Formats: sequence, C-alpha cells, structure tokens
Amino acid sequence: MEGIRPKRQSILIGQRSLDVYGEQDKGPKFVIWIIDKFRKWGFFIARWPWTAIVICLIISTLAMVKILLTPQRNEITGYTPYGARAKDEFQEYQDFFSSKGLPVAPYLFVVAKDNGSMIRPDYMRETVKILNYAMNNITMLNRITGQQESFNMFCDSFCQLNEPIRQFYNGYVILSEPGAEPTSRIKLSYPISSVFGRKFSLQPNFFGVELYNDSDDDVSRLLGGPDLVESMINSSIIPEIRRVTNMKSVKMLTMQFRSEHRPGWTEADVKSWEMKMVDVFQNKWHSDLVKIYSLSQSYIEDEMVRGGTIMIPYLVVGFVIMCICSIISVMTRALYMHQENWYKIALAIMACLTPLLSCSTALAMMFICGVRFASILCVIPFLVLSIGVDSSYLMIHEWQRVTEHMRDTPRKKDSVGHRMSEVLSEVGPAILISCLTNVFADAVGSFTSSPEITLLCTGNMLSMCVAFVYQMTFYAGLMTLVGRREIGEDIEEKNRMAISIAENRVNIAKHHRTLTRKPSKFHEATKPVISKVMKDYVEIMTTPVVYVGVFLIYVAYLALSIYGITRINISLTATKLFATDSPLLELDGYRVKYQVPVYSMATVFVKNPGNLSEPERLRRINEYVKHFSEDELKYFLKWPEYDFWSGFVKLRNGSQPGEEHLDRFFFTTGFHGESLSDWNERGRMLHAWRNVVDNYSEFSPSVFHEDGVYLDLIDNMTTDTWQVFVKTMIICVVLCNLHGLVFLPAILIMLDSIRWAFRPKGAAAQAKVAQQNASRTKQKQNSRIAPEKSFVTDRPEV
Repeated sequence: MEGIRPKRQSILIGQRSLDVYGEQDKGPKFVIWIIDKFRKWGFFIARWPWTAIVICLIISTLAMVKILLTPQRNEITGYTPYGARAKDEFQEYQDFFSSKGLPVAPYLFVVAKDNGSMIRPDYMRETVKILNYAMNNITMLNRITGQQESFNMFCDSFCQLNEPIRQFYNGYVILSEPGAEPTSRIKLSYPISSVFGRKFSLQPNFFGVELYNDSDDDVSRLLGGPDLVESMINSSIIPEIRRVTNMKSVKMLTMQFRSEHRPGWTEADVKSWEMKMVDVFQNKWHSDLVKIYSLSQSYIEDEMVRGGTIMIPYLVVGFVIMCICSIISVMTRALYMHQENWYKIALAIMACLTPLLSCSTALAMMFICGVRFASILCVIPFLVLSIGVDSSYLMIHEWQRVTEHMRDTPRKKDSVGHRMSEVLSEVGPAILISCLTNVFADAVGSFTSSPEITLLCTGNMLSMCVAFVYQMTFYAGLMTLVGRREIGEDIEEKNRMAISIAENRVNIAKHHRTLTRKPSKFHEATKPVISKVMKDYVEIMTTPVVYVGVFLIYVAYLALSIYGITRINISLTATKLFATDSPLLELDGYRVKYQVPVYSMATVFVKNPGNLSEPERLRRINEYVKHFSEDELKYFLKWPEYDFWSGFVKLRNGSQPGEEHLDRFFFTTGFHGESLSDWNERGRMLHAWRNVVDNYSEFSPSVFHEDGVYLDLIDNMTTDTWQVFVKTMIICVVLCNLHGLVFLPAILIMLDSIRWAFRPKGAAAQAKVAQQNASRTKQKQNSRIAPEKSFVTDRPEV
C-alpha cells in the first residue's frame, strides 16, 4: 500500500522538500550540502545574535558616514553608450578648447518677464547692463599672480562673441534719436547687420525673431512699446514712427562667455566661476523687466546632483508606506496563526530597514574603491527595498510555521537554535537563489549600455549580495532575539495552564494531551474560506479551456510586446534629469521653442587640414585662404580687426625658429527647421552631418553637437533592450548547463575523492557500511506503509 502524502502549506527548495519525497539520503548532494550549511548557520547565529547585530550596525553607521562625506559627481557623457561616436566628438571638442584644462563656457539667456520683445529700448539697455557686469565684475583667482581677474582680463580668443548685442543696441540708440536720418553706415537687419562698415551676424544671439512684412502697418511696430500704441489710440494725432530694423520682435537674447583654460587655474576654480554666474544672475540680480537663466556644464552637473538629492524625501515616504504595509501583512498573518505579539511589529519594520542598511554598506564599499558617486546611484535604495524585503517575509512566514508545529508537537530539543536552523534550512536556499538571480541579471546590465547604467547595475548587484549577508546575520539575529521572547512566553503560558489544571485537581494522566493554545476565531473563520477559494482556483486553472486560453493570451501578449518594441517612438525629456523646480527646465522650454528650431549649431573640427596652399588638397581656395595658411598667419591673427579668428585656429611650431603652421581649426554652421524640436529629428540631422564629415576623412574631421551625447542614447535604446534580453537568456542557459553538467559534477567528484582518501580502513569501515545499508533498507520499508515525516512539518491529513 502506498503511503498517504501529508498535506503541506508550501514546498520550497529546502529541507522540507527533501523530507516530503523521502530524499534525505538520495537527494542531490550539492542541495543537501547547501541545506546542511544553512542548518549549521542557524545554530551559529542563534548562539551569537548580539554580535552579528552590533557588527552590522557599526559597519552600516560607518558606511553612512562615508556616503554623507562623498560628494556627488556626474559626467556629461555618462548616459552616452559605450563606443558611441558622440564620445569621440565630445572629446575632440574638449581637446580643442581645453588643451591646458577645463575651459570656461557659460551661457546667459535673457527673456522679458512680460513675454514681450527684447529689442525694446529699456530691455536692450538692461541686457547690455547684464553683459557689462558679467564681463567686468565676476572674477576668478589667478593662482600664479594672486590676483582676481574678470572675464575681460583673462579672455583671449572669444571676447567678442557678444558684441552683436552691444553693437545692435548702440546702432538702435543712434537711429532712434530725434532727427536722426537713415544712413548706409548703420544697417540693423536680421540675420546680418553692419555698423560703420563692420558686419556681424545676429543669429547666434537673437532668437524667437519675428520679421516685418512689407504690408504690415507701422503702428504695430515695437519701437515705442504698448504705451505708445495706447497713446496713439487715444490721440487724434498719430506720430511719425520710423522703422530702424526689419525685426518686429525678438523673444530671447543669448550671451556666451568662452575662454580657454589658463595657467594658474584649477578645475575647481573654473567650476566656481561658472557657479558664480548662476548665483549672481539667477539669485541676486533683481530686475523688473527681464528674467536671466544661466547654463554651463558645472551648473548642469550641480542640478543633476540636486535632482538625485531631492529623492531622499520620496525614499522616506516610501519607507514609511512600506513599513505600514509590512506591519499590516505580518500582523494579519500572525493573527491568523495565533502568534500575534508586539515583537512582530519590530520584525516587520526591520524587514524594511535591513535592505537600506545593506544598500548603504554596498555604496560605501564602492566609494572606498574609487567609484564616483553618480546621481543615478540614488535609485538603488528604491530597488533594493522593493526586492530585499521579500527575503524577510519568507523568514517570518517559515518561523511562524515552525512555531506552530512546535506548539502542536513539542520536543525536548526545542530551542531557538533548533527553530532558526529549521527556518534557514528551508528558506535559505530560496533566498540564495533569489539573490543569485538578481546578481546575474545586473551583471548582464553592467556590461551593456552606458557608464551610468553600469554604475547602477554594479551598485544594485553589490547591494543584493550585501543584503543576503545582512539577511543571514542582522535579521536572523533579530529573529533569534524575538524567538527567545516567544519561547519564553510559551513556557510561561504552559506553566500557568499546568498550575490551573493542578488547582482544579484534573487527572493529567487521564486527560493526557499537549498543552496548546486554542485556535483564534479569526483563524477558524478564515481557514475554510481560504481553502475553498484556493481549491476552486486550482480547479478552474486545470480546466483545458482555461489553461489553453491563458497560454494563447500569453503568446498574444508576447507578440504584441515585440511589435510594440519595434514601433516604439523613443524620446528624451529634461524633466527626468533635474528637479521639478529647476530653472533649467524653464530654460529648456525656451531653447526648444526659440533656439533649436532656428539655429541648431554644428561645430566642425578639422584635425588634419594639411597645407591649404597646395592646389591638390584644396583646389578652389581663394587667395585670401592661401594667405591665411601661409607663414604670415601668426601676424594676421594679431591684427585688431581679425584677432577674433585666433580662437578658431590652432598653430604649431615649424622647423625654423619663429615659424608657425596651421595645425587645426574649426568652424560653425547653423541649421533651422520647426521639426528640430523633436529629438528624433535632431538625431537624423546629426547623422546627416556625420555622413558629410565621413566623405572628407583625409582631413580627420569631426562634428560636435551639444545634444549629441544624448542623441546617440536614443539610437541605442532599442538595441540595448533586445541585446540585454538575448544575453540574459544565453547566460541563464549556459550557467544552468555548466552547473549541472560541468561545475557541480567536478566539485562533487573532488569532494568524494577527498572523502575516499580519508575513509576509515579495516573492520571499522565494513561495520559502518553495513549499518548504513540496514538504515536505508529500514527507511524504504517504512516509507511504503506510513506517511513521510519531517522534523518540522505539518501533521498528515488524508
């Protein structure tokens, strides 16, 4: 007769699973070895709970101090995929302008507070005032001379980038004076203006431009502003107004302060000067007319750091919500098992705290090893908290099951160590498998995509490993302390019941039974309902129509997902990088609206121009360019009217003393189009630029675009998605087969060989073998006529 199998609450990959199938001796040796190690660890941690808790708390405290003392540092190319062309282009850009260190390159964007035009006289005057203050009053320390230098003092090559604004204002004032006559020497037109014979482009500085049409009424012109229009409406005399420019309205003015790195500066000095620009014009500058926005690499990195810091309140709120849900679920289960007490609340809270402690330890270990503190690492606590808390729930659930069984079938060897060994031998392997699964998944991600994603995956992988260690030490120690309290309360209750029975003179021998608690009404009321619901659910799911339908729905879901991935429209938004109150978000809106559609600038670097005077290399060059590339180049660049060209070229020393040749140069060009507000259109435009550059590879050219480091990320998202999926599946298959066919057999063969080498010799060995065979034979006979028994299992039910 085949034995009736006991009814179980759950079957995990632990000791109880082997007991259910009677595999104590014939189960997989590696599984038995793992279970044995977890059982021994349960006894060990029950012996030294306070030691484990104190050590973990000390390490976590020191780790938190390390995290607080580590400054956050982001890289502008952190999200650019490995091997992306934008990395090389950005490096070429940096090399050209920062041959001696980090260059200075902040921007100022000025818009009217009333959203009106910026070429009204008062607004232009305020803009020029801002320009003068930025160039003369914001200083940086030169550590060689010991003096504070303004931009006008340390600027060499790009000092006149903002002159179009000043010259336009001067010409505007001259032509707007009463009695001023139009003159050919001053022409304020968009896109090219000229003042006293010197032409300059307004396109790099004037954005959101609206031009007059010849049929427009002069009354709507901007020169006098809304007050003049109102006076004209209320007056019977309409004054004569002359048009001094073809621009009807300009929404935004832009100023750029670019300078090469000078000796005596440090990168910290450059970043400090750029942040001074932000502090002065966004925080301290008071104007009733205009709003000022600052933009620089230092400010972007600072705002990204602040964007990561503001997640701390969300982490606190999430932790509180998680604790509330944890307390409710744990106490509900404890009430159902008739094991409710106040200590369960502490366990529920610490179940949420343990992942955070492990996360702080893992991050501190990374920072000690020199890994930079990127803002994306602030996401790790959320991930670890949502994943790591499951292990604590497994341990709590198994502890309650073990406690219930010990109350039903008391044993003399019952102790905290025994219960903890049973808990860890049952759920320890499951927790280990869960940890390894997350580690392997993050390991795949750490070798793909971009440096920031690599940091995230590496930090998450290390955090999961530390979380497993803390689960087996810190949280197991806490459960040991709580278990001692529970066992003590059980003993006191049994003693009280025994005293009560003795006082009532009840014949204990006659009524011999275990002194157990009476099941709660909640347990008795809910158990039949839950059992019925689960039974009905299983019956429904085993119906052919249902499981075939579920399978077909799943196949349709996979097909729809694959189709959606191929048709997805990937885009980026700055709102995901910065805090919601960041001024950079408002600035990004203005740039996308006014600047990007009309002036998307491409900076083309020519790294190997060669001798431009050679006809075969640049046949259609004119005499001016030939003169530009000959020996007189260094003198040409020193002429006052042409000194601004010095920032666009780099010279190298020749073979003769004092001889210099053209080494490399760059030029800029702008593109316009309303569709350029879309990231995908900008990506296609960047690819078109690169195709042009590739046709002239003999000059070693490259093209730089400010958004290039993000545009390459868009192109790589779809590729990264399917590559990570394929790599994960391959690694899972390979690892499973290697472990099952190569690693485990080799390890077990080696261990068996070691054991065989140290086996007992002679008659003692033969007696031991005979005793083991007799034990196995007896066990097989018992398994055919009685239900299997486990050290800690539920009572068999037919």
